[in-house]
This record gives sequence, structure tokens and C-alpha cells, in this order.
Amino acid sequence: MQTDGVGANEESLRVLVVEDEMTMIRMVASVLRGLGINAIRVAMDGVEALALFDEEENAFDMVICDWLMPNMDGLEFLKHVRASDQAIPFLMLTGNVAEEAIREARDAGVSAYITKPYTADDLQTKIQLLAKR
Repeated sequence: MQTDGVGANEESLRVLVVEDEMTMIRMVASVLRGLGINAIRVAMDGVEALALFDEEENAFDMVICDWLMPNMDGLEFLKHVRASDQAIPFLMLTGNVAEEAIREARDAGVSAYITKPYTADDLQTKIQLLAKR
């Protein structure tokens, strides 16, 4: 994995990671830290993420979210996020590559998605692209 990092402004990014698998949380956090991003909050499902998101207005600069999770999936969480914040970059992590699912995510306002399995380099590239927006 490259460690080019992100720009100085991006290093101050506050990222919400929504994922129910600890292995994936560790990998995403490792990639973020490798980019110099250390303000990372984690939620285990959409319900917990929504509570964090609503806790403080503009608390996050980016969301990285799994699609399939218990209680509230990533797509439903995305719809809640878009109801209050149209601009925040939202990266969806998914194993669902069906055209209909991808279209549904785009219609809901996903900024980008990455399909599983993916590498740390793939994730780093997507994060860097979103951070530059």
C-alpha cells in the first residue's frame, strides 16, 4: 500500500466508519491512519451510526459504510444522511454488485462504492479521490 497520504487539509478529516465486522474496521482504520487521518469514529450498524451522525451537526467530513449490517443497513443509513447533508462524501462498501443495487445506491446519493473483496490500495484510492472533492 502506498503511503502518499492526503493533503494537509485532508489530514484533519473526521471520518465515520460504519461496519459490523471487526476485521474490516481494523483494515479501514489502518488505511485511514496510513493517510494521516486520525479522527476516526466507528459504529457497528446504521442505528448506532445515525445516533453519532445526529449527535452533533457537521461532526464528520466523510462516511465509509458497509451495506449489509444488522438493525439498519448502509443504504437506509445513506438515505437518512442525505436527508440532512447532501454534500458529505459517502463511500459504500458492498459485496452486492447487482446493477439494480448499484442503481439504487446511486439514486440514494452514494458518492462512491467499492465492491468486496477489495484491497487496502483500492480503499486508499477511493478515500483519496473523495477527500479531494
